[in-house]
Amino acid sequence: MRSILISATILLLTLSAAAQTDSEYDPESEPVHQAFGDLNKDGLEDLVTLTPIPSAEDSVAGFLCYKLVAFRGDGDGNFEPWKTYDKSIVVPLNDFISYDLSLSVKRGSIHIEVGEFASAGSWSSDNYTFVFRYQNDDFYLIGHEHDSFARNTGKGEKNSFNHLTHKKLTTTYNAFDDNVPQRSKWSDIPEAPLRPLSKFFLPDEI
Repeated sequence: MRSILISATILLLTLSAAAQTDSEYDPESEPVHQAFGDLNKDGLEDLVTLTPIPSAEDSVAGFLCYKLVAFRGDGDGNFEPWKTYDKSIVVPLNDFISYDLSLSVKRGSIHIEVGEFASAGSWSSDNYTFVFRYQNDDFYLIGHEHDSFARNTGKGEKNSFNHLTHKKLTTTYNAFDDNVPQRSKWSDIPEAPLRPLSKFFLPDEI
C-alpha cells in the first residue's frame, strides 16, 4: 500500500484548520493548498482549497483525507462556499513512499497534481495531473496525465489523456540523456461519460 510522509508543517496546518468551517473561510489563513481563478465563467475570481480533514472520525484509518472546497467570488474579495467534496482526495500513510500535492487553476479548470517518490523498494518516480472543469453543476474530469521515469536509468514515459476528444498522447524520453530523442504517438481511448469530481477517488487513479 502506498503512503505519504507527513511533515511537521502539514501537521500544524491540519490542527489549525480544525476550528475553521467553510462559511468562515478566510484566504489569509493559508490552508495547505489554495488557488484562485474564474471557475464558472462569470468573469469573477473564485477560490478552491484543498485541506486535510483534521478530525479522526471524519478520516479513514491508514489514510490522510483531504477536503476540496470551491468558493464563489463576488469580485470584492469575498468568497462564498459553493461546492464541497469530502474525502475525494485520499492518500495512504506509509514510511517509504511520499506524496507531494499541489493545486492550481488554469484556463478556468482545477488542476490537482500529485508527485510520488519511493525512498525504498522502487526506482520509479511518478507524477499525476488531474484536470476538472465546471459544467452541468459539477466539476468533471476532462483530462489527466501520468509521467513516470526510472531514477536509475532516466528512461521515462508520459501519457496524456484527453477525455473530451478521447485521445491519448504517449511520449517516451530519457530524463538524463538529451541525445535520446523523444518519441510521441497518438492513440484512441474508449469513449465514456465524463467523471464528476463528486465520484472521483484518488487512490483508484494511481
